Amino acid sequence: LRSRATVSELCRVASFSRPVFTVSFDDKALMARFEQNARIMHDEQIKEYLARNGASTQMLSSWFSLSRSEADALRTAVAPARAAGRPRLPDVDVRDEIHAAWAQIPSRRPEREAYYELHQQFKDITVTALYQVIHEHDITPGMIRRESGRFTGTYARANEDAKARA
Repeated sequence: LRSRATVSELCRVASFSRPVFTVSFDDKALMARFEQNARIMHDEQIKEYLARNGASTQMLSSWFSLSRSEADALRTAVAPARAAGRPRLPDVDVRDEIHAAWAQIPSRRPEREAYYELHQQFKDITVTALYQVIHEHDITPGMIRRESGRFTGTYARANEDAKARA
């Protein structure tokens, strides 16, 4: 067939009364594979988008099951000039808008998809900054210790000075 089959020869052979060969597809399996491929492509696009727009290594690792080195490599590849460190939070009015927009995103949505959607509304703010805004009121063990009055070192002195001024 490789040496002889041309389109015209195949058409002529196919026109004979009795078919020489048939081709069949498992429609359901084929559609499932197309849908799986679409999901994979969508996830890859979101992963690159989030990395390009300031998602932290930890976020990428968690959201996409990447190792730390894989997440760092991705960030370096798609956003080599991205600044390291903690990003500056927007002013209070914008933070209120971010919280309101976050409340409108369905909670059943995967977190990476939710942050992608949120970033679509606040493109000038990094994904890490958006994450920090969303979680700015979360209580951590460190905050509980500070609230209970068990301070140490410089922070304790600064807190005592602030209480004395109040």
